[in-house]
Amino acid sequence: MLFTGGDGNVNKISYAKSTFHADFFQINPHDESRIWQHRVTILDNQLHGVGQHLGGVHFCVPPYDRQGKGKPSMIEKETDNVFMELVKTNKNNSTIQAKSDPLAFVYKPSAMARIT
Repeated sequence: MLFTGGDGNVNKISYAKSTFHADFFQINPHDESRIWQHRVTILDNQLHGVGQHLGGVHFCVPPYDRQGKGKPSMIEKETDNVFMELVKTNKNNSTIQAKSDPLAFVYKPSAMARIT
């Protein structure tokens, strides 16, 4: 669950007639290009409103698919330079209305993946 909003009228996010996404991406530290990215669309039933404003969202974290083959990559050590940002678009996803600052995100190795 990610909470949004602020005090008074600061940072109030209207969510009517909008679609929200969580973009996960990894940055190449040498040239700041994106070397991996995955967009998760946040459904209307995953938005938590406070009146007419967005109070919070929840969504599933996508698998780390570094090779881009649609299968999760084996994570042997914690990932570096991975971020997540919330993106607000109009309903047909053609125009970005707003986005958050990138938030650092770390994929960690799973103990279950090491059991053989």
